Amino acid sequence: MSYIMLDAGGTNIKYGLLDNNAGLEGEMGECPSHSCGSSEEIFRTIAAVINEKAGECGKLDGIGFSFPGPFDYSNGISWMKGIGKYDSVFGLSIKEGIAPYLDSAVSKAVPMLFMHDVTAFAEGYAAVSEYRRLLALVIGTGAGSAFVENGKCVSVFPGLPVNGWIYNEPFKDSIIDDYISARGLEKLAFAYFGKYLDGKTLSREAMAGNGKALEVFSAFGENIAAALKPYIDVFRPDGIVFAGQISKSLEFFISPLARTCPELSIMTEDNTSLRIFQGLYGYFRRNL
Repeated sequence: MSYIMLDAGGTNIKYGLLDNNAGLEGEMGECPSHSCGSSEEIFRTIAAVINEKAGECGKLDGIGFSFPGPFDYSNGISWMKGIGKYDSVFGLSIKEGIAPYLDSAVSKAVPMLFMHDVTAFAEGYAAVSEYRRLLALVIGTGAGSAFVENGKCVSVFPGLPVNGWIYNEPFKDSIIDDYISARGLEKLAFAYFGKYLDGKTLSREAMAGNGKALEVFSAFGENIAAALKPYIDVFRPDGIVFAGQISKSLEFFISPLARTCPELSIMTEDNTSLRIFQGLYGYFRRNL
């Protein structure tokens, strides 16, 4: 008895099998998502992953998907448009789109569930941690956020935006997404270096002791602390977990947040997809 789990990103699809104890069966895999391709190419890619993993298990209990938004998670329909991924499946049902390409061994009766990728990550991390209240922040092309209470993300909480999504909230002269993101870090790099540098380059420079790179990360950390403080004050989480490529450089920007919120446990999680799979597993257990 197994669950096929897929974490559908713009560049790659990561996938794996989970057993009925939310344990990973074997290794996770990944393949190009072809998210800029035709709808047929995208659907064939997803179906090929499912066919491969279905051949490795006995009874299949369900198939779980995590997608970034905008997305209709109740009905499995993508509403992404103009953000550089999945444009060709805009308004289409993922379940119906992949159906013609699934092997006969994959029963049409197998349930499929869909979750927001950050929500799945947050609930998956909460399931393996001791924190009753948790703030998850995934820093990538934007600031993905979720607030978890007793293992489940809150959609309504006094003082928090709907679904706990802070990316579009006002901050400084714009919104949080413009500051707590890859482009926000690159803009800071431009201010200090006179040119745009990505997170990987800045991290290498910081590790080598480059003073300007260290200042960029410090300024980035100040922005994070200032942006999160109002939400931390109202939600009062026990801990905050960072994920995403930029979070691998947490050591260089953690100080302002640790100083502003000394009572807060601050962690990073590298295996984001596994936590997403475990969050999907919890969703299956609640809804089936």
